[in-house]
Order: sequence, then structure tokens, then C-alpha cells
Amino acid sequence: MNYKFKYTGRIVSFFVFIAILILVISIASIAVNRKVFVKKYTFTSLFNDAVGLSLKTPIIFKGFEIGELKSFNLNDENLIDAEFIIYEDYRKKIVHNSILRKTINPITNKSSIELIQGLDQDLLNEEYTLVPEMTTQKGKEYLTKSNITVSADMMSSIVSNIDHFIANLNKDDNADQGSIFRTLYHVANSSEALENMLVITNETLDKLNRSYYDDDGELFKTLKHVTDISEKLNTTVELINDAVSSTNLLIKEYTNTEGLVVKLIDPDHDNLIKPINQILYNLNQNMIEINKLLKYFESQSSEIGTVIIETQSTLSSAQKTIEGLNNNPLLRGGIDKARSSNQSGSNERPDNIPKE
Repeated sequence: MNYKFKYTGRIVSFFVFIAILILVISIASIAVNRKVFVKKYTFTSLFNDAVGLSLKTPIIFKGFEIGELKSFNLNDENLIDAEFIIYEDYRKKIVHNSILRKTINPITNKSSIELIQGLDQDLLNEEYTLVPEMTTQKGKEYLTKSNITVSADMMSSIVSNIDHFIANLNKDDNADQGSIFRTLYHVANSSEALENMLVITNETLDKLNRSYYDDDGELFKTLKHVTDISEKLNTTVELINDAVSSTNLLIKEYTNTEGLVVKLIDPDHDNLIKPINQILYNLNQNMIEINKLLKYFESQSSEIGTVIIETQSTLSSAQKTIEGLNNNPLLRGGIDKARSSNQSGSNERPDNIPKE
């Protein structure tokens, strides 16, 4: 019995030492695994929500754990302010325009945060620089400039892409989210522009269907002037048609040159032709009457000759009487005999009167 108790203290000490050594090794292993003795660099981030976030959530890059989430809290803008640490070995991975991508596995409900580097590999971020999550406004700005590399598992990627797709469907200005959303964005803008165009077209048609107002604009003023010009042109065309019709009638009337002068001087025959015709008719009637009178004179030519001779004898006697009176001794000296004899011989009545 004395032998057994003689080494009891040593045996207990040995097991205690072994236990302490195991504990130290375990703590050292944990410390190594937790990178307790590794220098860490702190950066800030911004998330839209805290779903799936937890302290010590690893930061993954290309399948390697390069850091972990240090803290997060809700800010006044209802966004999540967060801090995460990056191990010294991976310090150079945090470059300018880098972003984080949060994904949640729908089966395990485990979240992971992936680092997506910017294009410039040589421009490092300073410590405490903002590295936003890709779904935030700042993250979208960085996302358009970054070379995106997704390294999460397939299910998480599918779900994340579906969530991202659905989220973008509910947004308006998202033309930078890919060809589908750019197409939808332009289609929506085209629809809106088409609707505005239809409204403007309806207003324009209403303006076209009513009278012109002074505030309708230059286009409708021009259309009004065109309308006025068209009305004047219509009036002018009507006048030209009337003139052409009159010209055609005139040409038709004066195609036959017979009676052209009469048509030109007195087309209605009221001012010149009819009066001249009446005068000529009257002259014709007078000539007929004169012709009858001449015929009557011709038939009475013998009696007329006798009357003429007697008239001449009477006139000769009257002349002698007057001469006698003029040659009266009381007046002048009597009648001139020679003249009397000559005149008496000339007053002899002819035996035959020529007839016509």
C-alpha cells in the first residue's frame, strides 16, 4: 500500500499536465483557426436588410474564407450598417469598387457573403472604406463598373438571381440591369411616349376640327393661312372657269366669220342693226312711193309739158308787163323793143313735146 501512494501525486500531476496540454493545444488550434493572432483589417459595408446576417458570417472569395462579419446595426435610413474584417493574407483583395454579395441557401437557410472585386486590381481600398452590398444603390453603381464573378452554390445562385430578377421587375429605372430589363425599360418608356403622343394627337385632331385660336401655335396658324389661300384659290379657279367658259363661248360664236362685224359692233341688234334696218326699210318704202310718183309723172308728161309751156308764157307776159312798167315814160322810157322781140320769139309754144 505504501508503494501505491508513493507515486500518486506524480500520476495526478501527469494527467493534469496532459489535460492542460490538450487544453492549450485546443485553444491554440481554435485561435489558429479563428486567426486570433493574425492581423486583421476592418472595412464598412451597407446592406438593404439583415436577413441571414449573423456575427462571424464568413466573407468568401473564390471559395476561400478571407474574413468575417464583425457587427451590424440598423441606421436612421432603415439600412444596415455593418463592419467586417479581412485577414492580412487577403488584404490586397479589397480593391477599388469592390462589392459584397449576400446569398442565402433556401435549404439550409445559411447565409454567405461573397467578395466581388473591382476592375482595378492595383488600387487598394483604405481601411474603413465602404464596400457596399450589390443590391444597394451604391452597390449598383459599383456593379456597373465591376467584373462580376459568382462563386456560390447553384441553388443559392438560382434563388438569388430569381430574387434579383423579381426585385428589378418591381423597379422603374433599371436599364443597367441587363438586356431584358433594358428592353422592358425602353418598352415602358415607348409605351409612355406613345400614350403622350396619342394625347397630343387627340388634342391636335380637336384643334383641327374647330376654329382657329390665336394661341394654337404656328402650325395651326400656317394651316389657317393655307385654308384661306385654298378658299381664294377656289374663288380664283371659279373665276378662271367662268372666263374660260366665256372664252369658249366667244370662240364658238366667232368661229364663223360671217356677220362677225355685226356681232362685234351690235351683238343684240338693238342699238345699230335694227334701227338701220328700219331706216333702210323706210327708204325702200319711200323709193317705192317715189317710183310710183315718177311713173305717174311719166304718164302725165304731155299735160305737164303743156302746163310748163303755159307757165313759161305766163311768166314771159309777166316779164313784159314788168318791163313795160319799168320803161314807162313817166318812170324810165318804155319797153326795150329789141329785148321784147327776142323774148317774144323765145316764148313760142312748141308744136310737139318730146316724151320720155
